[in-house]
Formats: sequence, C-alpha cells, structure tokens
Amino acid sequence: MKQIDEPQLDDISNDYPVFKIQLAYHKMQWYNAYNAVTVEGFENENGNKFYVIIVYNEVQMDPLSSLRSVNLYIQNNYCKDDVSQFMDFICTKIFNRFKSLYNPLRLMCQSVHRDLAVEKFENCLSGIMCQKLNLFDHHMMIAPLNIKPPSPLPSGYSVKRLEVCHVPFVLPFWAKDLNVILETQEEMELYTNILIEDLSSKRPSLVLFHESSPNPIAWIKSYFDGAIGSLHVLEEHRRKGLARTLIRMIVKEITDVCGVPPFGNYRFDNKPSICLSQSEGFVMQPLNYMRFFWNENST
Repeated sequence: MKQIDEPQLDDISNDYPVFKIQLAYHKMQWYNAYNAVTVEGFENENGNKFYVIIVYNEVQMDPLSSLRSVNLYIQNNYCKDDVSQFMDFICTKIFNRFKSLYNPLRLMCQSVHRDLAVEKFENCLSGIMCQKLNLFDHHMMIAPLNIKPPSPLPSGYSVKRLEVCHVPFVLPFWAKDLNVILETQEEMELYTNILIEDLSSKRPSLVLFHESSPNPIAWIKSYFDGAIGSLHVLEEHRRKGLARTLIRMIVKEITDVCGVPPFGNYRFDNKPSICLSQSEGFVMQPLNYMRFFWNENST
C-alpha cells in the first residue's frame, strides 16, 4: 500500500457529496480551534485507490495528540480482500500515529463496507482500550442545495447564535441526544468542555428564544465533520414549525458560505427527525456514520 502524493479527489467527491462538504470545511478551516484535518490517498498493488479524511485534536507542541474522526472513501466495487487490506492498513498506520483517541471516536464509510469496517475497527480499538466498546450507528442524509427559505418566526420568538453562556442549560439535552448519562461532576466538566470547544469554531450553531423565558427554547448545532444535528425544541414550544425553521436557517447559511449543503446524522430509531429532514428534501446517502464510546475510567 503506497501513499498518493497528490490525491485526485474530484471523482470521489462527485460520487459522494458528503466528501464535498468535508473538503469545503477543510478549505475554510471550519474546524474547532484545536482541530486539524488531513486528506490522504493510498493505492494498493492492484491499482485500487482509497481515500481517508482524518480529523484530530491539535495541541500546542504536540500536533498529533488525539485522533477524533476517520472518514473512509472506498469504491463500492472493490473486492472484499482489497477493502480488508486497506482497513487493516488504516488501523495500524493511522491509529499508531496518534498518542490518544478521542472519546467518542467517529468512523464513516460506505454502507456496503459497514460490517467489515466495524469488525476491523472494533477489534483494533478494543485491543487499544482493553475493554468492550459501545457502538452507535447512524443513517446519513445530505441537505438539498436549494432549501426552502425559512418561514418568519412566530410572534415573541427570536434567533441568536449558540454561545458559551447557553451551555449549562443546553448540555443535559445535548448529552441525552448522544446517549450519554452525566452522573459525575467529572463527566459534566468533560462534556461541558467538549461543547465549549465546539463553539470555539466559526461554524454556525443557532438557538431560539421566547420572550417568556431567559433560557433557549430550541437549538441546532453544526459539527466539525460537516454535519448538522442536536436539533431540539422544548416540549411546550413544539408543533409551531420551529424545528423546520432552524433546519432551513442553518442549511442556508452553511450552503451560502461553503457552496455545498451540509449533511445530517440520524440514529436509526429517530424516525421523527428522519421524516422531518426528508420532507425538507434531504436525501439518504449510501454511507454509515458510527460513534465508538468507551469507559474512560477503565483505561
């Protein structure tokens, strides 16, 4: 397996639009203040080419400190042996390059290669972390290029940027969306810092307020890998079209700036969000997005 000095990315970005938004984030440096990204290509002895986008936390004086996300792009028609060889190569070459792994570690790949990828990465990660991992699997859908204009907000509502001062209120809801239970002060501080770190980037994240409360009543975030998510509307403010309005607002803003629309990750059981996004023109992609969690106290 040899590295490609100057990867030709046009073909694969045309096949997988998600790749376009990730490249756009890369070019615009729309990652967190402590994130860095690299795009690498490899070719095996059969002439088959493989691509990977690697996102990692970059700490001063220690630039390769923590691997955060691995996004694999492999042609669907490659044989299993070639795909298996590439994944083994990634698990050794890429993982060994970093001093630690971000929890959760994200993996994205074509749906047709999902089972093999999970097997390879889970075996490798379990060996590194010396424990069994929790895996959360997601569908991926990409937003339309020309989404409908946002509807005017109902009377009494206003939109603002999601800021650090909103974190204490938003955090419990955000953690629940991630299937994370915040039981200790250490866990609260960890995920507070993660959310604050996310807000340090230039990417848009929006909140809605109502004149009856000083706290946010709805919000949506954009993530470091080109996704939007964590959409939430408090129960008493639902069925007013607010979730739909937030989706249109953030998709339009990202598309206007990047030239390509973002995508969304959806847990398989999150039927309401999947149906809402599809009604807005989001299209299901032949990709799987997975998050591997582990118990920090056991490492």
